[in-house]
Amino acid sequence: MNEISIIGLDLAKNVFQIHGAGPDGRVALRKKLNRGRLLEFFAKLPTCVVAMEACASAHYWGREIGKLGHEIKLVNPSYVKPFFLLCGAPHNRKGAASLMALVRDGGLDPFSGALFVFRSKRADRIRIVWWDGTGICLYAKILEENGFCWPAQSATRIRLDHAQLMALLAGMDWKRIRPAQVRRPLSTG
Repeated sequence: MNEISIIGLDLAKNVFQIHGAGPDGRVALRKKLNRGRLLEFFAKLPTCVVAMEACASAHYWGREIGKLGHEIKLVNPSYVKPFFLLCGAPHNRKGAASLMALVRDGGLDPFSGALFVFRSKRADRIRIVWWDGTGICLYAKILEENGFCWPAQSATRIRLDHAQLMALLAGMDWKRIRPAQVRRPLSTG
């Protein structure tokens, strides 16, 4: 395993996504772990910064991982960027700037930092476009077999969470991924 200086931990009900980067910012680790193996993984890992969205279970996991010597950083949810599927917008030959114009025309802020996902008519290609603060970024993926799961054309845009986006990119049915229903706390402490 390469040297890891920071880990982004996406908390979930059962399967956790782990993304590690080295001191130079390059990806050093991508891993999925179930709940039972998470602490075992961090116990074997040299100490580093672990960042996670401040959500319902973040304080628990932060305490447990912190006990293993890691530095915990909770990220305000307002800084965690959403992902949107934009439906019914063909994009086969459109470049990044044209896709951003479609985002704007759809009533969304193309410079919010959110990721906007478009699918081809044949469902074998997707493009993701976003603003990273310095320029427009474009990601493309082609599936060799089958197609990307997509909602009915009656919807114009759908917000996805991280786990749903990862399922979409893997060619899986992201609609089967459901976030845990957690009551909003009435107070702290």
